[in-house]
Amino acid sequence: MAFVTTDGLYGVNVLPFGLSNAPLTFQRVTNSVLGTLRRDIALVFIDDIIVYSPTFEKHEKHMDIVLISWKKANVKLNSVKCTLARKELDYLGYRITRTGIKPTS
Repeated sequence: MAFVTTDGLYGVNVLPFGLSNAPLTFQRVTNSVLGTLRRDIALVFIDDIIVYSPTFEKHEKHMDIVLISWKKANVKLNSVKCTLARKELDYLGYRITRTGIKPTS
């Protein structure tokens, strides 16, 4: 979103989530930034990203790859909203563990 005045062109620096197409736009950007990493080492749903690995050592490498991708795209992550190296988590209505995936309710 941008507008033009006699002083120049002005636009937003962050995606305003009040717009109806903001989630679609954000999903496209996320898909573009992660590219082939999606499905290989990461699952993405809008702003929820899971990086998965068979071992902790591989997970560290996978996290480096994902974080470098975001850095190259000049995207800043909010560390308060990030959780790292989880063995179990709830994601999109499912409980994901080492032993399998089950609905949360």
